[in-house]
Amino acid sequence: MLTLRGAPALSAFSRQKLLQNIQITLPAVKAIHSCYYHFVDLNADLDPAEQKLLERLLTYGPRQEEEAIPPAGENLLFFFGDTQTWNHFALV
Repeated sequence: MLTLRGAPALSAFSRQKLLQNIQITLPAVKAIHSCYYHFVDLNADLDPAEQKLLERLLTYGPRQEEEAIPPAGENLLFFFGDTQTWNHFALV
């Protein structure tokens, strides 16, 4: 299984708004980080040309911001599925 990091899942504005809403209930939360991940089930390793094509296909949207502080914490929330909210599964 190949795992590739994708574009940011939320804009800076959406992350800030979500952070403010979460901090109402959980004031200890200091930051929100989000990005898409792509999981590719392979039958064999990709050759360099295939790898380059896959990376081109999965390059979209705004570039992932370089973060001064890497995400860290005790609680992580992952959403799996597509961008339809009814199709997300949360694991805590």
